[in-house]
Amino acid sequence: DETNGWRKYFDEESFIDWYIVQEISKNVDGIWRHSVYMYFNPTDGKLHMGPLWDFDLTLGNCKSAGCDSTNGWRIKSSGYHKRLFEDSNFVAKLKKRWNDKYNEVAALFADNGKVDLLTSSIFASIRSDFLVIMTSCAIIIPLNSRKRIVNFVFIVLKFKGLSFCFKSIKKRALSFASI
Repeated sequence: DETNGWRKYFDEESFIDWYIVQEISKNVDGIWRHSVYMYFNPTDGKLHMGPLWDFDLTLGNCKSAGCDSTNGWRIKSSGYHKRLFEDSNFVAKLKKRWNDKYNEVAALFADNGKVDLLTSSIFASIRSDFLVIMTSCAIIIPLNSRKRIVNFVFIVLKFKGLSFCFKSIKKRALSFASI
């Protein structure tokens, strides 16, 4: 019901944006288990999704519920979200928003895109932090081995996370058309 249904209480645009981010990242906590926030806007009298929070178990960093795979859906098929996809107006607006934003999002993850540039700019600091942590293991792991481990971990994490995210974006772009 467009007048007295869920739209009367929830801001649809903020929910659509929230959903896209949660689904692309396959956020384990995105099904309202933990760390999902809303705020009330007295101007329009509705609940809005946000702020986005808690992305430690995303982008393939969790094996539960198939979240380490770019295949399938995480949010769409869980809980009350299923009901939203019975609403043809919601689905149409979701598809339109995704199509409007796809090129912008994909550009973030392109080679030498914003994600690569930001990762490069903080890489030295992150590497130093890990070296400090690894130094506490000095008795067990020799220094040269620790440095090799740190470099290897960074390479794997950077490419695993970005690769997963970009694959997810591409798969979702194709899949959103079939919602």
